[in-house]
Amino acid sequence: MGARSCQEIHMVGTMTNYRYETRSEKKICNYLANGDIGRAEKILNVYGGIDYAFQYGYDSLAVILDAAPKNAHLDSEVILGLYCEHLSKKGWARRAQAILDQAEFRFRKTHLFDMIELGVAIRLGNDLNLEKITRWRNLQNYLPLNQPLSDGIYCNCMVIILVRLNRLDEARSFGTRALESYRIARQPYLQYFIHQHLADIAVVTGELKMARRHLRAAISYFDKAGVCYGSEKESLEIIQLALDFENGKMAHIPERAVQIRKKLSQTENVAEITVQISRIAAMSIYFLQGRAAANQFLKDSQIDYHQSQGEFSVALDVVMANIDLLDGRSERARHTLDEAKQQGIYSAIGVAVFETVIGKMEPSQTLLSSRASNYNTRYRVVSELIKASDANAERKTTAMRKHVEQAMRIAVNEGLVEIFLEHREVVAKVSAKLAAGTFARGHRQLARMARQIHKLVQSSYIVPKQFSNLGISTQQLRVLITLQNGSSNKQIARTLGLSEAAIKYHVTNLFRVFGVAKRGELIEVTM
Repeated sequence: MGARSCQEIHMVGTMTNYRYETRSEKKICNYLANGDIGRAEKILNVYGGIDYAFQYGYDSLAVILDAAPKNAHLDSEVILGLYCEHLSKKGWARRAQAILDQAEFRFRKTHLFDMIELGVAIRLGNDLNLEKITRWRNLQNYLPLNQPLSDGIYCNCMVIILVRLNRLDEARSFGTRALESYRIARQPYLQYFIHQHLADIAVVTGELKMARRHLRAAISYFDKAGVCYGSEKESLEIIQLALDFENGKMAHIPERAVQIRKKLSQTENVAEITVQISRIAAMSIYFLQGRAAANQFLKDSQIDYHQSQGEFSVALDVVMANIDLLDGRSERARHTLDEAKQQGIYSAIGVAVFETVIGKMEPSQTLLSSRASNYNTRYRVVSELIKASDANAERKTTAMRKHVEQAMRIAVNEGLVEIFLEHREVVAKVSAKLAAGTFARGHRQLARMARQIHKLVQSSYIVPKQFSNLGISTQQLRVLITLQNGSSNKQIARTLGLSEAAIKYHVTNLFRVFGVAKRGELIEVTM
C-alpha cells in the first residue's frame, strides 16, 4: 500500500535514496537471518515500524518476513505487526486474528498491540465490544508527533470501525483528518482508499452527489498512485454500481455482481464492501427476476462471506428479511429481524435496511436509530414513505399521496429512486396519478422522476412462469403470497391496502384457477 511499487522503485534506482533503502532492507534481513531480532527491530522502527509496508511496499515486506526466523513474531511486537499486516493483505485476516487471540507472546505488550489488533479488525466483520472500542479510541493519545502517515493509518482504521457502528458523522470526521495526514505524507494510494470509504458513506446516507465527487477523487488518486494490490478496481466499480442502483438503473448489476463477488472472495476485502455489493445485487435480482433468484444469490453470498470472515453476515440476513416483506412474508421477515436485533448489526447499510423494514412493518413507530441516520437524505425520504404507509393503513388516501409526493421532492435533488421500490405497496397506489398529474408542474426533473418511479414499480412485480401460464395476475399473486403467510382477509387487506371485498374476490378467483374450495387446500397446492 506504499506510495511506490517495486517497478517505480526500479525507475529511480540510480538515486541515492533508492540505494540507501536497499542497504537498509538487506541489513534488516541479515540481522533476522542471524537471529538478531533486537537489532532488526531497531532498524525497522526507523523505517516506519508496523507501518513499514505502507512506505516501502508489500514486496519489500515479504522479503523481510522471509528472512525472519520461525516464530519471530512471538519475540517482537513490530514483527508481529508486519506479519499480521502481511496475512491480512493476503486475505488471511482470520489467521492473523487467531494469532492475536491464542499465541503466547514473549514480549511486553504496548499500545502497538492495540494498533495491530485494530488493523486486523477492520478486515473482519466481527462483533465489536465497548472495551475494544474504548482502547482503540484512546490510541490517538499514543500516536507519535510529526508522523502524518501513522496518524492517517489510525484515522483510516477508525473510519471503518465507526461505519461498522453506524456512527457516520464521526467516521466522516476521521476521514477528513486521514485525508490531510495522507496528503502531508504524500500517499496518493491511501488518499484513494479514504475517498472510497467516504463515497460509500454518502451512498448509505443518500447523498449521491457527494458520493460521485468522492468516487471521482478516489479514481484520480488511484490512477496517480499507479499501484494495485488486489480488489481496488472492483471496489471502485462497486461504488459506481451502488450509485446506478440508487438511481434505479439495475439491469447490468446482477451479472457484474457475480463476477465481482468471486474476485472479492479470492482477495483481501473489507466486510462492508461484500455487504454492499450483495445488497444491491440481491435487490436488483429480486426486482428483475423474483424472490427465488434473489434468495439464491444471498445464500451464495453468505457462503463466500463465511469463507472470508469465518461467520455469517447479519446484515445480509436483514436484506433477505426485506425481500421477504416485499414478497408478503411478514412473519418470516419479523422472525429474521428479531434474531438480527439480538445478534447486533455491525453494518451501516444493514442498519439502514433494518430501519426501513421495521418502519414498513410498524409504520406508527419512529425509526429506531435517528442518531445514526442523523436526518440525512435517505432518512428523510424513508420517514415520509413510512408516514405514507401509516396513512394507507388508516385509509387516509389524501395524506398518503401527500407523503409520497413529499418523499419525491426530497429525493429528486439526489436522484434517489430505488428506495421507492422498497415501499412499492403505497407508491403503486399513487404513482400513476403522480406520473400523469400536475404535482410536478414546472419541475422537469421531478416529473421525469415520477414517471421513472411509476414504470419501475409496475415492472417490479414478477409473476413466476408457472403462475403466469395459469393467467395469475400480479394482484392475485400478491394476495396468494400473503395468504400463504397465514394472514386473514383483514390482514391481507391491510398489508396490500385493498378492501376486504377485493380480497374475497381475488381469493374466490384463485379457488377457481386451482380447482380447490378451501384456503388450506389452496395453500397446499400453491406451495
